[in-house]
Amino acid sequence: MTALVPYETGTVSVAADGTAVTGVGTIWSGTNVRPGDRFDSGHFSALIVEVVDETHLTITPWPGSTLSGAPYKIWPNYPQRVVGAEAMATVNQLVAALDVDGFIWFVAADLTEPDPSLGNDGQYADQPTTGKKWVKVGGVWTYLGIFKAFQFTGAYNVVTTYSVGDVMTDAGSSYVWINPTPGSGHAAPNPTYWQLLAAKGETGAAGPTGAGYGGTSTTSRTIGTGSQAFTTQAGLAYQDGARVRASSAANTSNWMAGLATYAGTTLTINADETNGSGTHDDWIFNVVGESGAGDLSSANNLSDLANKSMARDNLGVPQSYGQCRLTLSGGNLVLSPLNGNLLTVNGTPSVVPDAGVSLAATGLSPGTTYFIYATASGGTINALEASTTAHATSTTAGNKGTEIKTGDNTRTLVGIARAVTGPAWVDSGSQRFVLSWFNRSGKSGVANTTATRSITNASWTEFHSELRVEFLTWADELVEVNPSASGYVGVASQVTFFAIGFDGTTPEPGMSTISDGSGSGGSLRPLSLSARRRLSEGYHYATLLGGNNASAQASIYFGSAADGSRSANIVSVMG
Repeated sequence: MTALVPYETGTVSVAADGTAVTGVGTIWSGTNVRPGDRFDSGHFSALIVEVVDETHLTITPWPGSTLSGAPYKIWPNYPQRVVGAEAMATVNQLVAALDVDGFIWFVAADLTEPDPSLGNDGQYADQPTTGKKWVKVGGVWTYLGIFKAFQFTGAYNVVTTYSVGDVMTDAGSSYVWINPTPGSGHAAPNPTYWQLLAAKGETGAAGPTGAGYGGTSTTSRTIGTGSQAFTTQAGLAYQDGARVRASSAANTSNWMAGLATYAGTTLTINADETNGSGTHDDWIFNVVGESGAGDLSSANNLSDLANKSMARDNLGVPQSYGQCRLTLSGGNLVLSPLNGNLLTVNGTPSVVPDAGVSLAATGLSPGTTYFIYATASGGTINALEASTTAHATSTTAGNKGTEIKTGDNTRTLVGIARAVTGPAWVDSGSQRFVLSWFNRSGKSGVANTTATRSITNASWTEFHSELRVEFLTWADELVEVNPSASGYVGVASQVTFFAIGFDGTTPEPGMSTISDGSGSGGSLRPLSLSARRRLSEGYHYATLLGGNNASAQASIYFGSAADGSRSANIVSVMG
């Protein structure tokens, strides 16, 4: 009897309680490793869920401790490797199920009749595409006819192909196609193709005439406001509370209107509007709508609104504009138009000049982060202000939703910036110190090594301050750090650890390790590090940290002062 042989080429790494296995020197395929096989290392086992590729597996949670470069064995254990006798028993049961009276065989769409070699007497054959049915009698398939449910196709269409059972409507009647051969262009009531299903009904008798509005009166009345009673026809449709206008038939510009009551032959109008003058006895009545307030003119295009901001609030129309962007240009902060030129200040859309509005760092404190606010005068943005006062969302009617300087609706937030020695503004690769509140875009910060940097500390330590990328961030944005760096361990058989830190030496989750040191000439390894985090609003920096066990030395490599030959810390922000 042949013994099971495990697959154990290469080494593996997997985290404690992890499900992702990474192999080195492995060639896992759908032949030598399959889902359901058993993954062993040491005294622990897990079930293989998926063979991702030649060097990656997905397993059930690993019950042992973290493995790195460890030996392993994969035992062929999945059930599909062996075809048992149960499968043949199932086939026998299926064959037996076919040999019964009333069994239905299906006929393919491209056949005109069932295969004569199939079926026994008392069994049937159906062709679903046509609805045709046969029964086998005396070893021969006998045609029974077409049995097909109605298919309702809507109104008749001359180009539609109809088949047995299709129902269409034409001129108020409905017809069903009865010809065994599908066809088109045959209008009903052609009896070769159509059978009447339901005929159009006869037109019913006209109903009695209902009550209507209108009406006339010869009652003499003088045009004026107040109660005006008229004798008119009975059976009119007026309801109490309807608004009715009484007009003189001789000149309909003479009228009076108001809410009315109606009973019997008396119509009483409580007139609150009139036009014209005089006493008349030739009245005609009509229902009219309520008159508008009359305080707006279409010619003014809503410019005559008493409170435009409140009107926008009442209509639910967004009124907070931010068609601009804050950038650094020529040493000054500049607010420029973008995707339009409007910015809402104090509830009023104001124009951002084409040339922009600038702000120098004169008189500001280096090392201080400032919020940048815009002010307006006469409908135009006229100045920028740097302030350490935080921003807030306005709740003031007419300016709701606009981000403002706390407590001051006359100042709208447009950005954030940090002054450096000078004082001056800067927005460089290693100091991303200018962010726009509106129309944000991605910015990358980069800090390169100028030499190989090493640490020997056992605790987490910053490799060197030159790897810091300083930046500003908004509270609602993610900061991403993705170093492009290589490292090595300088002492054989020791382990070094690499991580990302924000604002100090506390490492972010996740790390990269190197454990194959062989003296000062240790092998270089790429560092697989990244961090994504939403930080508090304002100033931060990201750097690279290292730590060792025992007396190992961790190093970040520098080849030459050229991109592609040196390690770098890369940070991405939005603003």
